Amino acid sequence: MIDTNKENIIELYKLQVEMADRVIQRANQTEKFYIALLSIILIISFTLYGVVMIEGNRIFIFLTGILGLLLCFIWRNKIISYRLLNSTKFELITEMEDQLPLPFMIYTREFNKLLSDFNNQDRYVHLSKISDFCPLFFFMILYFLLIIFSII
Repeated sequence: MIDTNKENIIELYKLQVEMADRVIQRANQTEKFYIALLSIILIISFTLYGVVMIEGNRIFIFLTGILGLLLCFIWRNKIISYRLLNSTKFELITEMEDQLPLPFMIYTREFNKLLSDFNNQDRYVHLSKISDFCPLFFFMILYFLLIIFSII
């Protein structure tokens, strides 16, 4: 029979796993939000470009581009924050696994298997690393658009 302390650890473990999953869900929602918002900014930039070429006022394109660049920085910082938060949560989960009466450590074994299946860590790419590319992609597009629109 599991003593009260082990039962408490199991409940805390379940809670920690649930909270880690919620952090991942929030990070995914945040990514969708920024992709949609920055896509709208790109559409507005191109639309304003057509209007500006007729009227000759470029300040709207400039301000829209700067807003987009700032949003890319904010988005990048949120990705870093979510990554740090989730890494800490999974560190705690693996520490708790040492104290649980489970036949094996689920998250520790899963991560080790993932790395061993690829034979080395260089071939495994964390999803958060892939997410790092998205703000950079939008940043580069907006930056080049600002340069192009200011030249033309």
